[in-house]
Amino acid sequence: MDKAKCTISTVLLLVLAGCATVDTRWQKAASTDKTQAYEAFLKKHPDSDYTVRAMENIESLHWQEAMSTDKVQAYNAFLKRHPDSEHAVSARLKVESLHWKEAVARNSLREFRRYVELHSDGRHVDEAKQRIEEFRWKEVTLFDIVQTYEEFLSAYPSSRHSSDAAARLEVLEWEKVKRINTRAVYDALLLKYPSGPLSAKLLAELETCAKIVPSMTNPITYHPWDNDGWEYNYTVRFAETQGVPANVERVKKVYTDRRGVEWSANSSWFSVRIPIRGRRGNTYSSWVRGHEYPDLKGGTVTVTFSGHDENGHPFSGSVSSKLAWPNEEKQ
Repeated sequence: MDKAKCTISTVLLLVLAGCATVDTRWQKAASTDKTQAYEAFLKKHPDSDYTVRAMENIESLHWQEAMSTDKVQAYNAFLKRHPDSEHAVSARLKVESLHWKEAVARNSLREFRRYVELHSDGRHVDEAKQRIEEFRWKEVTLFDIVQTYEEFLSAYPSSRHSSDAAARLEVLEWEKVKRINTRAVYDALLLKYPSGPLSAKLLAELETCAKIVPSMTNPITYHPWDNDGWEYNYTVRFAETQGVPANVERVKKVYTDRRGVEWSANSSWFSVRIPIRGRRGNTYSSWVRGHEYPDLKGGTVTVTFSGHDENGHPFSGSVSSKLAWPNEEKQ
């Protein structure tokens, strides 16, 4: 019995000694009040009565450290360690504020874009977007080309610079088509600007451009030639429909067999002079002949042409026709 009492007494003494050790170590950590001290305490006593307090003190010290440093990296480090802290909202607001100060200080398109990317719902996002728009406008006016004005108007249709962008875009478009100076580019731009001042200028310019409409019999008749050979005779008619005289100055003929393989003979440009009176027409005639190889029967001929009207506008075009088989001619 005395032995049992002795054993119990020993256990109680050990428990009391252990408690005293925990209390002592906690008091020591608390008096030091450093992150390392609390972390060392938790490592030795992860489940003590002081665990929660130790963790709270560590969080508080980390927050004080972030506040005293006042850097984005410090607040991000705090959020990584304590994502659910009562200071988390404040930490995120601090990060946003520092990013905004950095963007304003550097005053660059890149920094304002970075702020918007990182803080899409930020307190300064509207102002950041306005600054971005102004930077983009400066870039657009610096490059001063059609593409940048189109991109700006697409991105900022309601911008205070929209009317200036649209006006400058029309000027550049007009300068561009005047350099090319063909009916085709005037027609294409008229589709883009069907009304307004530019439309009127385009319509006026189109009145001075010849309009050449080519045509050719299709299919073209087949004729035997030289016993085992073949021959196709064809005529291209050029009709001018605008009332502006013009001249066809170059012609190119390309023949393709029924397999789609181009025949290289006579496929180079050569000079001609085919005058076409306004609202009248003129013709160009040619032929192709050969023996069985290469065999063009069932293939196509394409005549491409170019020239200028009397007002100096260049024009070009092409017309194609099938080279008929003998049995197709009878149909």
